Amino acid sequence: MTMRELTEALGVAQRQVRFMLAEGFASAPAGGRAHAPCGEQHVNAVRGYYGLQELGFAPPSIRVLLQGRLSLWNLG
Repeated sequence: MTMRELTEALGVAQRQVRFMLAEGFASAPAGGRAHAPCGEQHVNAVRGYYGLQELGFAPPSIRVLLQGRLSLWNLG
């Protein structure tokens, strides 16, 4: 699916998805910008981002959670 199809299917703005790609919340699709194919990993990334946002997490916190940098054993 294209970026347009992805955003229409999920009901989000292309601008928001482009922000997520630029900030590393989702991997960039392969190919050209306008017609690059988006796959299931992009759908999951967008849903995951919005799910964490709905729980009250800010973008910097979401970045840490998604990258797995936070470990309970290293909090001491």
